[in-house]
Amino acid sequence: MYAASSRPAIRSRRQAVAELLRPWNLEPFPLTPAKVLRLAASLKAGGYRSASSVLSQYRVDAERRGDLLDGPVARAFADAGRSCRRGLGPVTKARPLPLERFAELPATPVPWVTGGPLGSRNALVVGAWWMARETELANARAALATITVQDGVTAELVLPATKADLEALGVSRAHGCTCGHGPPRADCPAHALWDQLLLLRRAFGSRHAGGSPDRDLPLFPTRDGQPVSKAAMAATIVEGARLLGVPTSNADQTERVSGHSLRPTGAQSMARMGVDTWSIQLLGRWGSAAVHGYIREAAVSAAAARARSAYVARGLSELVAEVGAAAPTRESSELTEQKVREIVAGWWPTAQRGWRASLVAEVLDAVSRAPPARSESRGAGASSSTSSSSSTSGAPSTAAAPAPPPAAGPADTVSSAASGKRHKVLVGPPTLAAAAWVTACGWRFGRYGLGRPSEPADAWCAKCFRF
Repeated sequence: MYAASSRPAIRSRRQAVAELLRPWNLEPFPLTPAKVLRLAASLKAGGYRSASSVLSQYRVDAERRGDLLDGPVARAFADAGRSCRRGLGPVTKARPLPLERFAELPATPVPWVTGGPLGSRNALVVGAWWMARETELANARAALATITVQDGVTAELVLPATKADLEALGVSRAHGCTCGHGPPRADCPAHALWDQLLLLRRAFGSRHAGGSPDRDLPLFPTRDGQPVSKAAMAATIVEGARLLGVPTSNADQTERVSGHSLRPTGAQSMARMGVDTWSIQLLGRWGSAAVHGYIREAAVSAAAARARSAYVARGLSELVAEVGAAAPTRESSELTEQKVREIVAGWWPTAQRGWRASLVAEVLDAVSRAPPARSESRGAGASSSTSSSSSTSGAPSTAAAPAPPPAAGPADTVSSAASGKRHKVLVGPPTLAAAAWVTACGWRFGRYGLGRPSEPADAWCAKCFRF
């Protein structure tokens, strides 16, 4: 009747029924309303969160015995179940990890924990993008992974259709490269899977035939090439959270990092990227609306970001007008920056330093793009001054630096306030999630507020503009 994986849970529930009725001097069968209520009283007194499952198993076993489930018995089960569920509070959910920080994890192929997988960082990246459970990662096979290099890199992996995939038919899901024109990124799904396959070829060359891995070679094996246990894979995910400095649980203990954490990690990250709910449900192989529970927080964060964006956008126009009136020309750029800093500090005195620096850069960029003229004579002077300043200051640096590509204009670049180098932007404003802003060389310029508008004299980043 039951699958081998579910039999231990069935035995545990039946044992609980017998042990909890024993102090009442009652045998489980034949079934009576009094036995149902006494069992429920013991479950509730013991604080069992699985009370509904125990009562359901008790009822199923009674039905299979042929006991009569008449009106009083049915009513007893309904009342008992409702009473046991009351006041339990929220269930403990899997705590997501920050996918945008996975590139910070150690690249060493050595397992992070005893009995863990080779290529632990690859395991977390692949698990998050394919929204896999720890058991699915542990049981994935290298032969079921395919890399296609045609109009970019595409990685395809076969995983179980759902956790109730009794026939283990599985479904295929593919992700493309997310590196853009820059170097391979550690958190790219395609390159992470590709790197793992290359690691397996180096470590287990004897288990490859004709360049293809054997059917029994795990995708994320232990050091000796055996499948990783469920507990070891879950411990690897927890260790990844520790390495990133992410708390393994929240304040009220309703969330904790577990073997399921990579599923909400991928779902919430895709929701923040703007992927629609139906696509996330399809990619994550959810057969129900459970995905809504995973992405609800991402939707709330996105709504808060939109509210912040609307508020700041309204304030930006006022800031730009005020700063433009105080310092309308490029010669007064130092005065402009000082004025912006004072206004921003006055409006948002408690804001984080990095966020205020980022806002200052936005205002300075808007001021530089705004028409400088207040009157005809004043505008002409400002225009010629600006042109002269740009050509004079920009000439020496441009001659020494590599020539920029034609497609990279000022709107496509950002400069580092620390190094002064100009970088090519792959993802940036108006994308709301500043943590996702990245340049071609991999610099996350939205995370710490170190970006500023590019100036003509800024040297070009060799990594960004080498293609």
